[in-house]
Amino acid sequence: MTFIRLGKERESLVMRSEHYKEYIESYLKSRGYSKDTDSAIEGLFEDQVYYCSDRKRVNVECKDSEIGIWRKDFLIPFSRYLILYSKLPSESRFQFSFFARKLKNSDEFKAIFNNLETEQLYKLKKKCIEALSNSQNNKVKAMAGEMESVSHDILRAFVYESEIIEADIDSLKKAVSMRFPDVGVSSSILDILPNQTVSERLIQTGKPYEVEEQLLSNLFPLMDYPKTIWAAYTNLRRKAEVFRKFDESPAPAFILKEGRLLSFQNLSEITNPFSELIDLDSVSKHSVQRWIGDENKKKWVLELMHAMIRNYAKALSLEFDGKTSRYFLSSKLGMDRTIKWKPSNRAATRHVVKFYRNEEGEINFAAHRSVQFKIETIANDFFLLIEPCWSFTKNGITPIRGKKMNVLSNHWRTREHNSSYLRDVFFWAYFLADWKDTIILQEDGCSIIIDTKPVNTSLSVGVENDSISIDRLLSKQKDEIEPILLFDSAEDDLFEKEEDFLLDSEIEEVHDVEEDSNE
Repeated sequence: MTFIRLGKERESLVMRSEHYKEYIESYLKSRGYSKDTDSAIEGLFEDQVYYCSDRKRVNVECKDSEIGIWRKDFLIPFSRYLILYSKLPSESRFQFSFFARKLKNSDEFKAIFNNLETEQLYKLKKKCIEALSNSQNNKVKAMAGEMESVSHDILRAFVYESEIIEADIDSLKKAVSMRFPDVGVSSSILDILPNQTVSERLIQTGKPYEVEEQLLSNLFPLMDYPKTIWAAYTNLRRKAEVFRKFDESPAPAFILKEGRLLSFQNLSEITNPFSELIDLDSVSKHSVQRWIGDENKKKWVLELMHAMIRNYAKALSLEFDGKTSRYFLSSKLGMDRTIKWKPSNRAATRHVVKFYRNEEGEINFAAHRSVQFKIETIANDFFLLIEPCWSFTKNGITPIRGKKMNVLSNHWRTREHNSSYLRDVFFWAYFLADWKDTIILQEDGCSIIIDTKPVNTSLSVGVENDSISIDRLLSKQKDEIEPILLFDSAEDDLFEKEEDFLLDSEIEEVHDVEEDSNE
């Protein structure tokens, strides 16, 4: 078995190991990496050093053997790279790529390197210290103290930057041949390595894969909606004035335009909820279908529908962040929140709030699954667009703003797969539907009814072996825990001023300002 030895002992340069490294080199070059050094030539402890397209350094460790995450032939080299990483300034830190012919208990690797599970990270650090302390090599043993001084933040950041790849020589050969057909090797690629893309298939054969491909969108058709908008003159000019008239009870959806109050409520009825705020003699009614033919009035129709969505979301205890137009579930007690749902034959669980803490147990921030709801029109038909996203708060309710918010959002989204995004789309659709087949937004006699089945279509070409049944996808039991990003202590405070956030209680004032500027 080949494994790294530190100090005067060098890593074994057996022919099979070097042959394995050659195919890793070919594979990485096919991904656009350029090689810098090699331990067989340079005498460095790194097996290979590459630079990717953005000039980020990539340190590569190669093991043509079966590797277990709790074995010293993984823990010791992992510790060596981690300690090196911890000593570098943030702008000089590298990505760690670890190749192994076979991973033993791969689920444990995934729990750490895919999901960054906190308990497993603590266990990984403890096991690294044990492996270093028990080494017969004094120089390696001395590294245990350095490993103990590595902060949990640095450990998380290093794991986040790391890539673990299980691939034998045959699968590497196949992966390279997919990208360079003239190599002459042809076969389907193993799941652990990237599938041949449609464009690569076209270059190689001139034909795409002939497979049945179902394409799903994040558009959900409105099955029914109010057909009439009612308008009446009012002396009120700001939404906050209208809300105050309703005291504690929620106001039905309305907007103020050109001195008039517009609503889906029948304003001609003397018992309508706005009767004391309008001139009943000035009531007029208008066709929704006719208004959507006018670009300006179509915006009013959509604004009214969005007001109904906001009222409905508030009834479901969703917070509304007016600065980002995102809805999210809060956690005022500093506790993680999960929701169980049953999108198919099996129940599934989704994390909706997860807190991240420092080593002292203090809250760094909380990550929230959030969503943007938007009504769109296509050929005079209405659709609800569901756009899953992430929100981040200081304490489970107060949103983070500015640069740190953008950095967190980018890192969370860039490592999220399409399947996870699609699960979030369906999750929010069923959440709005209260786990039923339709979403019903009801307000004093008028309603919007939305199907929970999205707009979809099918193709006769696509990517081979790249499909999964919707039932299997939605009922996936393992809930993804998204990547964590940690900041150097030298950086500015993660959290900015309290007045930088807006929630439901203040959003009316935001709308008032927007209306004033529009008018």
